[in-house]
This record gives sequence, C-alpha cells and structure tokens, in this order.
Amino acid sequence: MRLLCFFFTIFVFSPIFGQTPTLERVPGEILVSLGKGILPDSFAKKMDFEISNRGSVFQKKGDRSVFSKKNIWLFSFDESQISGNNLLEKLRHQPDVLEAQFNFLLENRGLEGGIYSACYGRNKFRPPTNLPNDPYFSYQYYLKNNSGGADLAAEKAWDITTGGVTPAGDTIIICVIDGGFDFPQADFAGNLWKNNLEIPNDGLDNDQNGFTDDSNGWNFLLNNDSPNGYFNQHGSAVAGIIGARGNNGKGISGVNWQVKIMPIVCPGNVGGILSAYDYTLKMRELYNQTDGKRGAFIVATNASWGINFGQPADAPLWCGVYDFLGNEGILNIAATANSAINVDTQGDLPTACPSNYLIAVTSVDAADQHVANSGFGKKHIDLAGFGENIYTMLNGNQCGKQSGTSFAAPQVTGAVGLLYAAPCPNLIAIAKINPAAATFTVRKMLLENVSPNASLAGITVSGGRLDLQKLLEKYQNGCAACPAPFGLKLLAATDSSMLLDWSELSDFQRVDLKYRNFDTGSFWSKIEEITPPVWVQNLEKCTFYEISLKSECATAESIWSGISLEKTAGCCAPPDDIFLQNQTSTASTLEWSGYPSAAGYKLRLRPENAPDWQFFDCGTAQISLLDLPKCTRFEVQIQSNCPGGATVFSPSFYFQTAGCGACTELDYCFSASQNALFEWVNEVKIGDWASPKVGVGGAGYQNLTMEKLSDTLVLHPKTKYAVLLTPGFAGSATQNYFRVFADLNLDGDFLDADEMIFDPGFSHDGALPGEFKTPDFLPPGISRLRVVMKKFTNLDTPPLPCGTFQSGQVVDFCVRFSDEMVSDFSFKNENAAAPQVFPNPTTGDFFVKMKCLEGETARFSLFDAAGRLAKSVVFKNLPTGEPVLKMETSGLPGGFYFLKMEKNGEVWRAKMAINQKS
Repeated sequence: MRLLCFFFTIFVFSPIFGQTPTLERVPGEILVSLGKGILPDSFAKKMDFEISNRGSVFQKKGDRSVFSKKNIWLFSFDESQISGNNLLEKLRHQPDVLEAQFNFLLENRGLEGGIYSACYGRNKFRPPTNLPNDPYFSYQYYLKNNSGGADLAAEKAWDITTGGVTPAGDTIIICVIDGGFDFPQADFAGNLWKNNLEIPNDGLDNDQNGFTDDSNGWNFLLNNDSPNGYFNQHGSAVAGIIGARGNNGKGISGVNWQVKIMPIVCPGNVGGILSAYDYTLKMRELYNQTDGKRGAFIVATNASWGINFGQPADAPLWCGVYDFLGNEGILNIAATANSAINVDTQGDLPTACPSNYLIAVTSVDAADQHVANSGFGKKHIDLAGFGENIYTMLNGNQCGKQSGTSFAAPQVTGAVGLLYAAPCPNLIAIAKINPAAATFTVRKMLLENVSPNASLAGITVSGGRLDLQKLLEKYQNGCAACPAPFGLKLLAATDSSMLLDWSELSDFQRVDLKYRNFDTGSFWSKIEEITPPVWVQNLEKCTFYEISLKSECATAESIWSGISLEKTAGCCAPPDDIFLQNQTSTASTLEWSGYPSAAGYKLRLRPENAPDWQFFDCGTAQISLLDLPKCTRFEVQIQSNCPGGATVFSPSFYFQTAGCGACTELDYCFSASQNALFEWVNEVKIGDWASPKVGVGGAGYQNLTMEKLSDTLVLHPKTKYAVLLTPGFAGSATQNYFRVFADLNLDGDFLDADEMIFDPGFSHDGALPGEFKTPDFLPPGISRLRVVMKKFTNLDTPPLPCGTFQSGQVVDFCVRFSDEMVSDFSFKNENAAAPQVFPNPTTGDFFVKMKCLEGETARFSLFDAAGRLAKSVVFKNLPTGEPVLKMETSGLPGGFYFLKMEKNGEVWRAKMAINQKS
C-alpha cells in the first residue's frame, strides 16, 4: 500500500522500457517560485480570479515559504475546476512566476528484511585497540570485515580521526532528512545536535532563525522539534550508520564516533523536502554570517529517498536548491534507486539533478560487487557504498540488518564529517573564506580517492567504492606537520590600530604575527607569543598593511601564512560606491559611503555628453536632486571636503530618470539560463540596427536596457524587418533555438497575441537569418525586446519568454515603437539572387533552381526540426546558368525541415515542409 501524504513507501520498481512512467503527486498541490517582491497572497488572488470567478480554486497553503532563497511557495488548487497539467502550463507563462512544478511523492530507498536483536546485551568487549568496543561492531562488516573480505577500511581511517570537531573547534553537524527517528537509545547519547541558542518550550524564536523552540531540529509534519514521525525506523537506521556513538560499549559504531546529527522530519513530498533544505540552508548561512555565533556548521545532508524515473525537467525547483546549499558549504548526499535503472537515460530524482554539490550513491554487496537491483549511470551516479545486510540502529533499542541504497548513502555522508574532523586545517581554512570551494573540494576528494571496482567501471562517475582509509590518508598527507594559523580577519580599525582575529589548532604552542606598510614595503614589524584577538598599534591612518602569521607546535614550526591585506581607518577620498536610492521621472536620490573625517561633499551633475556642469554642496553622504527632466541619462561626479583640502572628483556615475516607458519601468518576468559559459547570444541585428556585442558568456541573463536611448532599436507598424541572430561559442558550435519576443502593447509581459515576433521553427548551430513583420498598429513608446537562445536537443521544448533553462542566454533590449508608417520592406534584400526551392510543401523530392558559374560546387544540407542533419548532397562542376538541382527525400519522415544551401562562400536558408507520402 502506498502512503499518499507521508514518507516512505517501501517497494522496488522494475525497469520500464518504451514508456514514460507517470510520477505520483500530491493531488491538488503545486509548488511555485515567485519573482522578487511578489507576495504569495496577492498572487493567489490574481490566479484564483483568472482560473475561475467562483473563488477558492487556487490558494496559498501554509504561512512559510518552503524555500525562501527562491521564494518558493506551496499552493493548493481545485482539480475539478482546472487540470494539473493546464495549471502548470498556465503558471509557467505568468510574468510573476520564475518556475513551477508538481508536489511529487517520494519513496525511501531501503528494503525490509534481515536479522533483528536487542542492541545492548552482555556481550564480551574486545580488548582496547584502535577499534571501538561496541558489542555489535563485529556485525558491521562494511566498517571492518573480519572474514578478510572488502570493507570501508574504517580501522585505518580512525587512526587519523573518529570525528567530532574541526581543527578550528567548529562542531561538525550532519543533517539527516527523513520521515522520522527513534532516539531513546543510549547509542546516540551526545551525538544529537542541540540548538543551544534556543530556550526549549518558551514559545519564542530565541535565535531568530524563523522557527520557534527548534531545540532539536525541526519536524515539518508536526510543526515542532520532535524527531518522531511516520517512518522512525528508516531514519534511525540512516542516522546510526552516520553517527551512532562509537567506543561507548553500547550497540554499534557509526562512521563517526562523535558527530552531531541534526534530524529533520518532513512529509514524503517535494514541498516537505524543500522546507527541510530551507531550514538547513538558513542555519549554515547564519553560521557563516556570524562566524559561528549563531546557526550550525552543517557540512552535509543525507537523502535516502527519491523518485524512480523522475526527470530533472519535471522538478526544476527541487534540483535548483542544491547549488544554494553548496554555495554555503553543504554537500548533499543522495541514494539512487533500488532498481536496475540507468539513471542517465531513464531518470531518477534527485540523483539525476545536475549540480556539482550533489553526490549520488549506488550499492555494492558484501562481495564488493555492484548490486544488480540498484541504479547506475556513468554521468550521474558518482560512487558506491555497501548496501547489503547493513547492521545498524532500529527502533526501540534494537539493532538489525537493512539493505538498499538508503544505507549505502549515509556511509558517504559520514565520510564528509570525518574529513572535516581530520587534524588538518586545509578544509576549514577554505570553508571560512569560501564555503562553496570547500564543498567542491570535498566532492573532488571523495571521487578521486575511491577503491577502484571493476563492477562499477563504466557505470559510475568514479568507477569505484568509498574507501575511508584512502580518503583520510590522502587528505592528511597533504598537510604540514605544523600548519600556520588561518582565517585571519579584521574585527575593528581606528586611525592608528587594528583588532585582528584568526583560527588556531589546539596543539599550537605559540603564535607570532608580522606586519608592514604595503605602500612603502618597509621592514617587517613582529609581535611574538600572542593569542587572538590582538590589537596592532601605532599604525598610519588610511593605510594598507600586509599581515602574516606563524605557529610553533610541540615538534615543529610552520612557515609564515599567506599575506592578508587590511586597512586602517581615517581615510578621506572621493566616494567610489555611488548608488541610486530612489527616483521618479523628475527627481532622484543618490547615496554614497562617506568618510568620518570629511566635512562635506561637492557634487557636479550634467546630462550625458552635455558641455556644462551644475554644482551642489551637501553636508552628508546623500542628496535629493529635484526638477530633473524625465527619461534623461545623467552623469555625476563627487568630491570629498577633507581636513587637508578637497579631493579630486570621483569617477563618473550614471543614472537615468524615469518616464521612459515600459522597457525600464515595468516588472517583466524573469528569464535566464543556468549556464552561459559555453554558448551565448553574441549579436542581434534587426533591419539596419545592430545590438552592442553581448560578449563572452557567463551570465545567463544580460540586461542591456540601459544603453543610450540614441542606440535604441526603432520599429514601425506594418513593416517587414530582416533578422540576423548570431551565437557565440567557447568551443565547438552547438545546436541552439532562438526566439524573439516584444511587448507590443506595453503591458509588461510577452504573452499577448503576436508578441513572439520571430520563431524560426527549428534549432541551428550558427548565425540564424530570418524576417518578421510588425502588426498593423503599435502604440508609440519605449518597450522591451527579449531574445532567448536555448541550447537544444531533440528532447527539449522551444524556449519560452519566462522561466529558466539549462544552457544558453537571455538578453533584453529596449525598443522604441514609432507610429510613423514606412515602406513595407524597410531593409535591403540581401537575398535578391537567392535560389528558388519548389515544390514547398512537397510530398516527394524537391528541386532547387540557382544561378551558377561553370565549375562551381554547391552543397545542400537538410536538418530536421531538432537541428539534426537528415541528409546532405554535394553537386560538383555545375554549368553556367540556372540549373535545376534535385534533392531526394526518400526515407525521411514527414515534418518541417531546414534547408541550408552553400555555394562559393554564399549561404542561403529555407524552411521546408515534407508531407508523409501516401
């Protein structure tokens, strides 16, 4: 029986070929990512009115965003009034919506069965060694295989660390997201996370993280911090593998003997999962922002659940969260399907999600062979852990054997905790400065230090299985015997001093600091035998100083650390960060960061390119400029009045008053690709107008609406325009689908009739020519033009004006609509001598008549609607004149095609329609 609302149905899918499985979802629920500043209640009322005037068809569900970083909310809808598919399509076309998806149901990745026993009997403890004295440790073959078979080599890894805290003293926390937990066991004593800033049961959000009384984590089923849920045994088993207390004479040992487990309980659907990840992200963000004073140092999450055959295209909101978590320092581990699925082709969620901050885990058995009934994929499945007969914690002080990828994944999750606890500061030093880099470093080490395994070669990314000894030794061998202090930061500065802090290891015997004036390169000054924080005195004001640290350990001393640059206070210089605080069509307010020693500021202002300046004096770092002309671009420069005299004027800052029209003043829907590093929009030509070069890729969205008004494209009603869209590539050319949209009625969207002004109907791998014709009437004014270029395969859909997609780019321009009528053909007809293609459409072969000179060669290439080459023919030694050349279509299915004709460096293109032959 399947549970429709909560974690986790326990069964195994068989592989399905030749059909697309329908993913189960929570009836009448949908997840929506709203644009910045869009309120869910207002949006729900708007959608409710659009769907039906009866009311209560579409409503917000819950009072909290399920993932605040992307403004994702859960909504309910009446399926008797609108089908789910129709609603999803409608939502994805709304200007206020970034993305939407169904609230799919999930399954766990464990299989029932195995041996169960009481965890705490009168077992004889083994002699003290580097192995734990837990009575049932001998059953945990995956940690140490006493029969001589394969294992994780935990024994050697524990010689380096058994977990707990980082070398800098940060308490390591692993978040286990599951359907529930049973934590009365003594074997979790001391290893459960406590939110020490929260006062239990006082009804207050003491740590101000948005959750009241979350002393033990959070339960999204009961809306409290109880770990109890609906599948407690599954959560307990997973948590036990990661962090059951080791060497305490009770039960079993986790991969980490000491670590803090943060339990998150949530319903078995995507909305619950997003809420769980949101809580995790907020706690690590707080830790990073407050240098550990608030929040939690979460290094990994464990997901032993998912959706067999799930496709990332159906779950863009779910797949999108992993990059946010990774950027804050959290690596996410997920168990793949307990089914013989090729995840690369058949899909799986979340293990097919494309993120560098997600690790997908499959299973091997006790013989170290890939479990046939577990997922695989050379592109998406990263490595394996042991997943057969895994002895772990169960409910009610029980231990027992469990099987499935559910119990392979937490071995990898536990390995992340061990890495951070190793007595090497490399990871924590990176994490303090760049959490995302630390996350990526851990992922890289996990994949590069596996135990090679022939049964995993070619079906996983790494071709191997987790090896704790190899992982920890490789990391530890990269560390010096006595590392330097790390994480230097400036806590405070005066005109003549700086308060400095840094992180140390517990075995440092002493620390020395040296500093010198960066500008003069003077001799180093040294302060010896200090403890953080420390004041460095007698410095010059407004001056950069180079700072370095060195430590001394019991048996060795470190080299001096890398140079840090810090600056004293007392500066008085031209402002370098002017910004626009507020504006209307006739007024603008500017602000800038002032200097305490400045007596005031002088501002000069002029319309861009005007010869004369206007001057204004102000006593604070803010000014309101009134009675300005509307829709005018201004240039501003500011100087500071310092004790020694006025500075030079700052570099120019530009702003534009409102009143320009829809282009820059209406809130258009968001659209962007997730990756523009390899293909992007390079140039757009419409008629005689050419866009500025967008340039090398990287930004999935480029906003060029603030270019000079004199450079704005002008369109006239009832006029035909030539189009040339040119992509840019970092490497070889790829197939891309272009579309061009224009807000013809100036209403702030691209959803009205005829507002998709150009659609070639196919993808292409180079510059794309075409044409479009404007409608009979365009209201005069300045509106917005959007060019969308989407990397395209035969499985993709053409790009939409709103929302996100994987690769390509979106570029916005302003366009001025003029009510002046011009010639119907306002562009030069560069294809006056173009070949003639007939018949078109055709039910058989077609012919091309083209002008030729004797001896020329022509090549005809026919591409299908997905941009794949369907047929190519070369005609050599053509005669002078206008020969008629035949292109056969035998064997081609009916549909639209793209014909590319090349001769003597000239290229022509035509859209073909080939009907099925009867």
